[in-house]
Amino acid sequence: MTSASPTRDFDHVILTRFSVRFPESPPIDEDWLAYRWAFFRDALAASAARQTERDFQWLVFFDIDTPVWLLEEIEALRPGLFTPVYVSSWSSAIAQRAVADVSSAPYLITTRIDSDDAIARQFVADVQSHFDHQESLYINLLCGVQVERTGEVYRYDEPSNPFISYVEKRVESDAPRTVFQSLSHGRSRWFADLLNIVGPPRWMQIIHGSNIANGVRGLRDRPESFEADFDFDLPFDRTVSPGRYRRERARSLADLLWLWALHPYYFREFLRARRLRRSGTRLLAQTKEPVTYERQRSKAPRSIKFVVRALRRKDGERRSQRNRGPHASVS
Repeated sequence: MTSASPTRDFDHVILTRFSVRFPESPPIDEDWLAYRWAFFRDALAASAARQTERDFQWLVFFDIDTPVWLLEEIEALRPGLFTPVYVSSWSSAIAQRAVADVSSAPYLITTRIDSDDAIARQFVADVQSHFDHQESLYINLLCGVQVERTGEVYRYDEPSNPFISYVEKRVESDAPRTVFQSLSHGRSRWFADLLNIVGPPRWMQIIHGSNIANGVRGLRDRPESFEADFDFDLPFDRTVSPGRYRRERARSLADLLWLWALHPYYFREFLRARRLRRSGTRLLAQTKEPVTYERQRSKAPRSIKFVVRALRRKDGERRSQRNRGPHASVS
């Protein structure tokens, strides 16, 4: 992508960690690299290449010991799309130095995106449309979707999500703070005000076997409700019969009830996201108090257990068969 236009007074840099390690971490398994690279290439890179606003830079961070076969893949994919940055370990200072090397405008927008997810065609344009020379502000596009490799899609709104952006006014003598001044995106409001944007889904989380940080936390939705916004080969069912949709929506609601019973934290996050959606786009003030909840377990009521187990028994064989179908090739 291009660097900032001379007519604009901000740079926009997207930051993605692909295979970085924290200090003392062991080498990364090559099978994992191959598995993850397919998601990066087919989902995130494809969606980034089709942005309606193309005036941004994209830095992707790789381990310095990246194997030769992956180096060749990177070199084939990167021209005109992203800049690889090879590092021996990961820290916020690494991101600061890398961004300082490619930006010089008086204002800076940095956006974090995970390597196995995807963004809508209007994602970059929407983030940039809310730039107004803020000195320090997070921009959070609340609404997104989750996609399972079985092909099912779920509507999911997440406060302070992994697609968050940070606007800052540069201080000449200081390194840029970047969106990674908070390594935990859920704690962004500890560092600055947050503008919560309500609108159509603008990001997509892909749920898969090695995605240990995320599970399905949304409610079954129809693909036509957002398909036009995501311009790449999406690994989901494009047609769902009314009867099947009703069954799968009921099952997803039962799964959510089960999740909330075991982890009340996620129920509180659901209610918080719902309140934010109803409030519309608005500014949330910085807070010095923790905005997180303990992810505690609790004993699920027997009525919830009965409903969930019945639905899962009926649904289990179908989901197992679909996991072995054509969608399983997207990895």
